[in-house]
Amino acid sequence: MNQNTTLTTARPTTNACDLDTLVCRAPATDDLLALADWFGTNGAAHLSAIERIELAERLITRRHFLIGAGALGLGMITGCGAEEAAAPTATVATRTITDGLGREVVLPANPQRIAVLEPDNFLNVLALNAPIAAAPNLEGFGAFYEELFPEGATDIGSFGEPNLELLTTAAPDVIIVTPSRVEEILDQLEQIAPVVGIPIFEEDENQTWQKYFRPVAEALGRQEEAEEIITAYDERVAGIRAALGGAEAVAAMTFSFLRFRDPATFYITGIQHSIGQFLYNDLGFSLPAAISEADGFGRTVSLEEIELADADIIFGYSFGEEEHEVSQPVWDSPLWQRLNAVQNGRFYELGEYWWAISPQTVNRWLDDIEQYVVEDSNPPS
Repeated sequence: MNQNTTLTTARPTTNACDLDTLVCRAPATDDLLALADWFGTNGAAHLSAIERIELAERLITRRHFLIGAGALGLGMITGCGAEEAAAPTATVATRTITDGLGREVVLPANPQRIAVLEPDNFLNVLALNAPIAAAPNLEGFGAFYEELFPEGATDIGSFGEPNLELLTTAAPDVIIVTPSRVEEILDQLEQIAPVVGIPIFEEDENQTWQKYFRPVAEALGRQEEAEEIITAYDERVAGIRAALGGAEAVAAMTFSFLRFRDPATFYITGIQHSIGQFLYNDLGFSLPAAISEADGFGRTVSLEEIELADADIIFGYSFGEEEHEVSQPVWDSPLWQRLNAVQNGRFYELGEYWWAISPQTVNRWLDDIEQYVVEDSNPPS
């Protein structure tokens, strides 16, 4: 069975009122697996494991998110009018937010089982010390990401292809997604838990980590923690600028950031890009002379145009071993060797963490600025 269609299985064809009665007798627990097992041993053994999990999930979702007068009749799950009523369960405090898709989403006031389906928001949730119940394994993204996978979380497979059966068994109470990456499975995700869409890199405007971080904090009810993290970042930025001689001294330094994609072309980052916002807006460095704000997110140029990248300092990265190998011909080229930054020893190759955008990564970026720019600008006497 295709993992992205598992939740579209037809509803059980057994007598719905029989299921109503069964549901009404179900224990008042939010343990998804325990509830599914109970169904299996108390009259629903004819259902598949995933169908029992679906039934348990629908029951728990109704308990959590139907706001009543203090108690819920579990017969409401099918609408078949079972006579027996379950013991009342306490209502759960909720909040309503408007997500990045413009939808009103009802969420627990303090989510305790969070699922995240892509890397940037995975890091954003981690930065808030929020409990992650499920996430992609991020294999191939480098040690920086793989080592951050939280102990006890469910590995739901590769980024871009979440295993929905595993996601269901993880019993999340909220799922954080990037909308464009889950369009085909959004309806299925909403059967599992409330879905909060937070666009990342989807709008043609300045990309800042704060812009993407704050909505995650709002979804999790952790705005205060987020503002503390942003304030600490601002203080680090101010300290670096002071160490480099102040705003005017920083603005006098030109800075290029490159990504090498193949032996014939490379990408010069512009001011609207998240890295450009970090370098030119937050820190206050200047763009390389040949690049302007009109270049937006950046420019792809050929090896013959390599002089466009020249600056006082050049940072560059290649994502993974393959990109590193194809960038080697650029570095070996006489055209590259003639750049002022290269001749002055001010080109620095960086790690794969530069491609993502989150509190963890921008603080790693600041570490690199301190190491390669601040320390090199103040050599020991």
